[in-house]
Amino acid sequence: MVLYLFNVAMNYLAHLFLSDGTPASLIGNLLGDFVKGSAVNLYSEDIRNGGVADLRYERLNMQIIKTIFHKTSGFLPSSFSYPD
Repeated sequence: MVLYLFNVAMNYLAHLFLSDGTPASLIGNLLGDFVKGSAVNLYSEDIRNGGVADLRYERLNMQIIKTIFHKTSGFLPSSFSYPD
């Protein structure tokens, strides 16, 4: 449980760190984890732009994780390999 809470906290801190520092960007980067689909259109363009940046970070992060898991799959037990 402690590890999960640490992971959640680090995720939110990373969102804030990767924003451009404006209030709209801070909100938009965090909003990406909570608001999905057409509900995003309820927010201003500046906030939506922060959410778009967050999605880019998330995709890049997943590509990095997949690459690491695929390259280490011969060394790690199958229970640690990333599902395709």
